[in-house]
Amino acid sequence: MTKKEVLPKTHGPVAGLGRRIFRLSFIVVGMIFFYSCSSPQEGSTIVSGKARFEFLTTSLVRMEYAPSGQFVNTPTVVVQQRSWPKVAVQTTKKDGWLTMQTTHLKVRYRLHSGLFTKGNLSIAWRDSMGSHLWHPTEKDSLNLGGIRYSLDGVRKGYLPKVQPGLLSRSGYFLLDDSHSPVWDSTKIWIVSRPDTNGQDWYFFTYGRNYKKVLSEFARLSGRIPMIPRYVLGAWITDLNFEYFPGTKEVKGKIFKEYNETHLKKEILQFRRNGIPLDILVMDFGWHNYGWQGGYDWSPLIPQPGKFLTWLHAHGIKVSLNDHPGYTYAKGESVLSYQDSRTPEVLKELGRSMPVKPTFKIGLSKNWKFTTGLKEAGTGSKWFSKGFNDSRWKMLQAGITGNGWYFSKNKGGEVWFRKTIKLPKTLPDSLFIVLGRMRKQYALYVNGRKVTHTIPRWFRFNTYANIIPYIKAGENNVIALRIPYQQGGG
Repeated sequence: MTKKEVLPKTHGPVAGLGRRIFRLSFIVVGMIFFYSCSSPQEGSTIVSGKARFEFLTTSLVRMEYAPSGQFVNTPTVVVQQRSWPKVAVQTTKKDGWLTMQTTHLKVRYRLHSGLFTKGNLSIAWRDSMGSHLWHPTEKDSLNLGGIRYSLDGVRKGYLPKVQPGLLSRSGYFLLDDSHSPVWDSTKIWIVSRPDTNGQDWYFFTYGRNYKKVLSEFARLSGRIPMIPRYVLGAWITDLNFEYFPGTKEVKGKIFKEYNETHLKKEILQFRRNGIPLDILVMDFGWHNYGWQGGYDWSPLIPQPGKFLTWLHAHGIKVSLNDHPGYTYAKGESVLSYQDSRTPEVLKELGRSMPVKPTFKIGLSKNWKFTTGLKEAGTGSKWFSKGFNDSRWKMLQAGITGNGWYFSKNKGGEVWFRKTIKLPKTLPDSLFIVLGRMRKQYALYVNGRKVTHTIPRWFRFNTYANIIPYIKAGENNVIALRIPYQQGGG
């Protein structure tokens, strides 16, 4: 921030916010919209070609650029309020610049210059801390941070970067609503924006008056309904395991004990002992295919409708854990393709069922492995095709990215090797798929390091196309290096 432009000095209350604001996310079974679809307020809106500026308050401005010229007047999933009182704005055009000024801020835009950039847009304002000037792409080093979707996977040495939040010691915040879906009142649902390459920004200026910006944001994003009383009660979660139909595991002891009957006994025991219980969270054991995700009920709940009715009759609210993210990464999905609802879901997302593989080989067994100090294997080229691994131990079960083999080797690494002969004729693409690997693992094929996808929360499988590295009709060596990593997540 630099002190270049000065506006009339204003005085306002300075308030400190002494507590963090967190958001707790649960499954949403319905969407409530409180909104206004009124047209932009007269006198507070300035249109210049495909750019539109709406002064919602004297210190809050919306800046929109629509390549098609179709500006968004309907609510989005973030912004609900479209009706605001009129704001006095002084507008001038001089030397190719459009200048718009209220009592609190000044916005300058180079006429007919396209999308907002550092070179064609600036905002100046003055508060109790002095004069300020902002341009697009500037980083705010004093931002106090926002929220995270999840803390899964967070551990020492692997802390996620904090995304910018509403509050900043710099006294401003840029809300980028450019990619939020809009509300379609005819479909009573959300739809994509008409301009996917447009810009829709909201610039808040507030100095140290944090209460003011929180109030303005709450007004912009719509009324916040009070949560139901039962949400404040006691919760319990169960069925925290995977269910894959037709597998050996589902015939085991756990699936004979943990089912609908078990859940009913659990609820009745709470009631008999006078222990409060308001909500039952059924984890992913309620549906088939485990972490792959799905909407088909597992055989553990043979009559879902009757079971839900029974729970409601005993005063229990129900939450079903769903793991969405069907478009989190191109080509990946947490919805099992074996689920009966998959075609319907993919159709809504504009995607088709994947082509079934024409070639498949299991790699889970008969890996050789050893442990060593950090980087020892890399220096000794344990990944090379000609390396002698005859002294390595044989692992009959499937490999894992977890830390059982590090019990005496903290700070080191484990290596796996496997030799496999491939047929002379192979498809154009051949993917190796690995499950539950650590982010830092390295994959080698015939001595060459292979670039692979990165495992992430909800995406435990990683893969790589190894066609460029393999030799058809010959023995091929696959090597994996997995470093020690403390902690879980």
